[in-house]
Amino acid sequence: MNKSALVQIEPPAEKRNPSEELLIELEKATFEERLKKEGSILLLSTLALSLTFLMQTLEELKMWIRIPCLFKKATGLPCLTCGLTRSLSCTSHGDISGSLKIHLLGPFVFVGICLLGFYSLAALVFGYRLRVKIPPKLRDAAAHMAMSIALPAWAMKVIFFKEYW
Repeated sequence: MNKSALVQIEPPAEKRNPSEELLIELEKATFEERLKKEGSILLLSTLALSLTFLMQTLEELKMWIRIPCLFKKATGLPCLTCGLTRSLSCTSHGDISGSLKIHLLGPFVFVGICLLGFYSLAALVFGYRLRVKIPPKLRDAAAHMAMSIALPAWAMKVIFFKEYW
């Protein structure tokens, strides 16, 4: 009699390509390295937040320069970022409903800028920073996701919030 033995054959393990994996590391960096990267990010985020707080005052004093949107001049429609500065200004003064009427993503961008500033300050003070390597496929997916958020927000602005252009 032939007795057949049950043999379990496992498929070969997939070889992972390290360049296709998301990599997040906490690294110790010198003060000069941190000052170069995180210092400049902190400076820019502080400048952006300061301007959002000062914008209304500068407009009243006629010291704010309004740069016209070329897309809006050409098409008659606002671009994806039209109103974002005014929306950030409203958010900085606590007017969330006004901010959302001007640009739906304004409060979220404001929070993102604040978080980026806090991260940069913490990296400068404590000496550690995040090192993130994003694979191309994930980077592309993030870009598609950002556009899938921005385009509907823009469409809603064009359709429902025309008086705030």
